[in-house]
Amino acid sequence: MKNVKRTMMAAAISLVTAQAFAETDNVRLVVSSYKDSLTSEYGSVSQSSATNDVCVNTPALDAQWCVNGEIAKGNGHVVQSSVGQRTLDTRVVELESYGYSASFIAEKLRETGQFDEVVVDVPVTHSYSFTQTQPIKTFQDRYFGDSSEFPSGSNVYGAADLIGTPSGDNVDVLVLDSSFYDTDDVVYHPGSGRSFVTASGETPNDDYRPRDTTGCDGHGLSVAGIVGGTIDNGKGGDGVTNAVNIHPIRVMTCGEGYLSDVSRALLWADDGDGTLFSGDTSEASPYEGKVGIINISLSGYTGSPDSGDDAVTGCPIYMQEAINALKAKGWGITVGAGNNYGAQANEYSPANCEGVITVGALESSGDKASFSNAGDVTVAAHGVSMITSCGENDDNYCTVSGTSMASPLVAGIMAMVKQHTNADMTDIEVMLKATASKSNFGTECETMGCGEGLVDAKALLEAVMQQEDGELNTISFALNEGDECDVTWFVENFGQAVKLCELYSVKFMGGIDLDDTTFKLISVPKGQDLSTEENQTMIGEYESAKVVLRDIDAESYDYGVKMCSAGECGDVFEISTVDALPENKPVQCD
Repeated sequence: MKNVKRTMMAAAISLVTAQAFAETDNVRLVVSSYKDSLTSEYGSVSQSSATNDVCVNTPALDAQWCVNGEIAKGNGHVVQSSVGQRTLDTRVVELESYGYSASFIAEKLRETGQFDEVVVDVPVTHSYSFTQTQPIKTFQDRYFGDSSEFPSGSNVYGAADLIGTPSGDNVDVLVLDSSFYDTDDVVYHPGSGRSFVTASGETPNDDYRPRDTTGCDGHGLSVAGIVGGTIDNGKGGDGVTNAVNIHPIRVMTCGEGYLSDVSRALLWADDGDGTLFSGDTSEASPYEGKVGIINISLSGYTGSPDSGDDAVTGCPIYMQEAINALKAKGWGITVGAGNNYGAQANEYSPANCEGVITVGALESSGDKASFSNAGDVTVAAHGVSMITSCGENDDNYCTVSGTSMASPLVAGIMAMVKQHTNADMTDIEVMLKATASKSNFGTECETMGCGEGLVDAKALLEAVMQQEDGELNTISFALNEGDECDVTWFVENFGQAVKLCELYSVKFMGGIDLDDTTFKLISVPKGQDLSTEENQTMIGEYESAKVVLRDIDAESYDYGVKMCSAGECGDVFEISTVDALPENKPVQCD
């Protein structure tokens, strides 16, 4: 192979100006409105059928900017929904600028009060470093190995050893990206590719391959290769797992595109029938896979909602609603934190959307990679000089760097665990954070923030398996944890004084204490829904993952635990109380 080196700006995703995608005399906006639907005997109908355009004058009063009135609040096309449901209607509009900026025009349309959100369509791109090189398999030890030996290793090898040969159905992984090439090393699921690019007059369709444009770098191929590149085939780097169906979903052209097209792809995965934004034309075939994992290795600058500037949106409504719909169905979504050299991740979308796993990048030392964004990050993974495919030629393998590459590493790990356990994605995501480790973090991560820690695939798999077997969160008679002879001696000598037989050992998350996390123990009457707050009685909140309590009644109540951090608590996890039932009471207590 020729020793060719090609470097492209630093790693993974940054803002580019709108002029890169639109004519200088046009602007591209995303307009969204909620519609309160009413159900009649004829089905669900909108509150108003008015379709007059909503227009605002230019400051010079010599022209107008107009948006179709169907998208205004209360108007719109018929939506099938239950009584009182709020449906978000979104449309991408291109308007002549008349010499004014896109943000100015968006502000003027917002001021009409006719729309819930009017924002400039966020330009997204990827800029990551790669070197075309002869692959060296041992390079992968740095991120597939155990962190006790390799400071940025996610112990993928350890998880793979536990699993052995995978059995059962593959997990569907959708890679929303750019520049997917066909190679023998990265095999896409048959018939799965789609494009949702609308820039330059394209229409959503089934062609995921790059357009006839020179200079495309194979970014999507590289990302897909980290998730599921063929293992041990003598070509390039191995993926995390081959027990996946890789779906190449093009949302950019040669590394450039719009955030609204990312949302289109999410909506397609949600409803499966190609229905996208209001007024869209789509030739994309329906999604026919199962609920799985989506990786999005791109981002665009949206600012932080904490700024107080109405023009700064944080995560746009149209993105958040699409993500919410997917999360409700059980999807996992991983995204790169962005590569703006330590910028705040919450200023870039979709990293600042709720419900996603935002992944920061680490270097081989275990500390933050210089390019990686930081702050509001979920977890971190290795993101420097990773081996993967990168071009049309099967001989083209590269070392690549970026949060673009750290994110699919985590997506692959989650897919591996999902495939082996078939656990709920909520459980996997909670355990992902709970089992991550900060032990190898350096000064950069400690001061700037790299999330809950370095992802550990083996620890995650073990925790999820324990949860599925009812062994992760448990309540049992405290005396049953001791040696039989010791228990007999304690009961005979101290049992009446301290009522040892009435003590219960409670373990949360396998008894592993978590940084900045408390455990809230709740109970509900036997058989009632643990997740319904009206049913819950709080027993107590504890900093330790192991506590000894009295007044446990496993016959009359079910128990659960919430993990809480910074005043916010997650979902309820059921606690196994089998070993706290009277029939399992220590024999010494009879």
